[in-house]
Amino acid sequence: MIGWRQLSEFFMRHFGEEPELSCCAPGRINLIGEHIDYAGGAVLPLSISPGVSVAVRSLPAGGLSLVTDVLGEPQVHKLDRATAADGPAAYVLELARLTETASAQIAILSDLPVGQGLSSSAATGIAVQGALLALKPDAVLPSARAVCRAAQRAEHLALGTSCGLMDQYASMFGLEDSALLIDTWKESHTEVPLSGLAGLEIVVVDSGQPRQLAASEYNRRHAEMVGALNEARRLSGGFDCFRERPPEELLAIAETMPDPARRRIRHLLSEQRRVHDFVAALQAADQPAMGRLLRESHASLRDDAAVSTTQIDILVELLDGLPGCLGARLMGGGFGGSLLALFTAPVDNAALDDLLRDYAAACTLQAGWLSVAPGPGAWLSGAGNGRRSLAEWL
Repeated sequence: MIGWRQLSEFFMRHFGEEPELSCCAPGRINLIGEHIDYAGGAVLPLSISPGVSVAVRSLPAGGLSLVTDVLGEPQVHKLDRATAADGPAAYVLELARLTETASAQIAILSDLPVGQGLSSSAATGIAVQGALLALKPDAVLPSARAVCRAAQRAEHLALGTSCGLMDQYASMFGLEDSALLIDTWKESHTEVPLSGLAGLEIVVVDSGQPRQLAASEYNRRHAEMVGALNEARRLSGGFDCFRERPPEELLAIAETMPDPARRRIRHLLSEQRRVHDFVAALQAADQPAMGRLLRESHASLRDDAAVSTTQIDILVELLDGLPGCLGARLMGGGFGGSLLALFTAPVDNAALDDLLRDYAAACTLQAGWLSVAPGPGAWLSGAGNGRRSLAEWL
């Protein structure tokens, strides 16, 4: 995560004055539970150490100004409806509107790779809101969960992505030593200690295949899942959340439905079971079971959720055959982006690099990888001040 000193220097270089404060929000990986958060499923993400850092300074007038390294060569942009009609600038403008901020200087730096399924947009949503809200501590503040929902809504409106709440929630409430078993229906969570991962390394592999969720099939898959769930609700006599019904009952109903509804419900039910099985494996330190569940998850994402690609499938198969890899799967929204893999530590760097060269030769895509470690949830900081958890402050 980019710290106060570097962030403050960046801010001063472009605005000529020191920022008042900053908010840092981490990215996340999802151990398991893909494409079920927007259906009310329970998921198992953890926050990671890279993230998005936002520095701000309030102004009595003059509107909103933004400088960031995310939009290419850093330069100051004036934010209004005319100059920020879409994309990242429109997203920041919408976040400012949601915090009722009309005039401020905003600087954003990130060490979180963009477009790799690590939730850079969700981290931005939490960090921007946190920083702007901290400029007015005497105001009536929203709850931490309300800030997560606002970030989700801003993604829907400004970026056109029909995301669930998992990414924002994990960025807000994440812990260094635990994953979060998030009940996205109730907006609550249980901490799951990560001691069962001892001796393992979490590796994120960038497939080299760009992922544009709003322009991809992601929103269509979301609509298909919601439509299938509504039909299952009708056929079953009604329910609020699908987890209220026995999975065997809903699976039997799904088998009477045409494709793709049948396969979408099948993925939802099987992935939900895998989440709870993974929690049990993590608590028992059953590492082979964790690897098996990752492999099963990818098969379902490929066949039933239909969010994988030929290139991703090739890369998963190569990783699954690599000594030391317990299991790998597509991570994030799909249609490109990154994979999650669990390795026995330490990773054989040379063997993994050789594998990615074979992948590049087969798919003409340049892949890369990084090892990630858990990190804390979003925090506030400033000159001479320590960190303060954003969730606790709110």
